[in-house]
Amino acid sequence: MLTAEIDIMITALFFVGLGQLAWLSVMLLRRNIPSATLSASLPPMISIWVLFWPLYEHPVWLWAGIILLTLPLLLAFSINTPFWQQLRIAWSGTLHEEKPSQMWPLLLLVTALAIATAFFQRSPEFGLGIGLAACLAFPAADLLDRSRYMQLGFPRHPEQTLVGHIGLALSTAILCGWAIHLYHGVEWQRLFIATLLVGITASVTRAFSPTHITLPLATLGMGVTLWLL
Repeated sequence: MLTAEIDIMITALFFVGLGQLAWLSVMLLRRNIPSATLSASLPPMISIWVLFWPLYEHPVWLWAGIILLTLPLLLAFSINTPFWQQLRIAWSGTLHEEKPSQMWPLLLLVTALAIATAFFQRSPEFGLGIGLAACLAFPAADLLDRSRYMQLGFPRHPEQTLVGHIGLALSTAILCGWAIHLYHGVEWQRLFIATLLVGITASVTRAFSPTHITLPLATLGMGVTLWLL
């Protein structure tokens, strides 16, 4: 009974935190903080919840969190009030204050975390690693790309840089290695070559896949690579 209460408590805390994040995003948008900046802050904030995954006694409760993540999507498109319209703009990732038709950053993140959750139910160390990579490694790579240093000129993503891809591969390798260490006690440095292959998989997927499926496809690729290794 106590374990079920812990699962419920973590999910409830996530619900409260998500509500506060939505309110703060709207308030910052009203103070002219760019939507692109607000949407980019979503994955690192949600990574706090991912760090709580090992505390769940019943991983099925993770799906409750995934459902909670979809609520802003549903409410923003079904409720025609200023708050929800502004949240729709804040989390759309658009560079201008036009009314966006989609909330792609959050939609992609929800899909990626759903894939990570599926892996977590079979292999918690794999699911935790790729979930953290989706929330932290990919935003870090996007941030590094803003330097425009050594742009690679990929046809689909000409703005991507060598620095961003190296950062993605290394951070993914470290996060996945740490997750395996957490569950099995193996030093992550000993796993670095294997987990670096996972990071390279993420990097290649990011370079050549269409924008609207990059994060879910990379998450799936990382999980399959870990499973094969």
